[in-house]
Order: sequence, then structure tokens, then C-alpha cells
Amino acid sequence: MILCRNVMICFDSQTYENLIGRVRPNLEPDGHLIMGHSKILGGIRHSLQNLQPTIYLKPQTPKCRRIKLQAREHQACLTQI
Repeated sequence: MILCRNVMICFDSQTYENLIGRVRPNLEPDGHLIMGHSKILGGIRHSLQNLQPTIYLKPQTPKCRRIKLQAREHQACLTQI
């Protein structure tokens, strides 16, 4: 989870977009970016899923989903032993 409340109030749109571009890779898959109410990601290019007006989610990649599924299957096998 990354909190950016009251951080970007005075940034121009280019700086704002650059910051989001730097923050996104640092979020884990299924990680959350929480913004302040004065800034939302409307008009900014990003690949985050909007959950609520100020809360965004970095979706899992297909590879991450596959790894998590394999880990769950492995755990299920261990519990049956």
C-alpha cells in the first residue's frame, strides 16, 4: 500500500503523471494506492483499477495469478499429507 494524501496538491499535471508512473512499479500486484481527495487519476495515463474515488488497485499480471494458484495447489497437497 502506498499513501499519497496531501502530497501532490501543488504539482502540475506532467509532474503528477510522472510521479504516478514512478509509484506504480513499486506497488505489489493487488497493492493499493490511496490518494487525497484533492487529487484523482482522471486524465492521467495509468493502468490502475479505480476501486473508490481515491483508492486504486494494481491488478495482478497473468503470471502472478498462475504463481499464486500453484502455491495454493502446493499448500493443498501438503495439508493432505
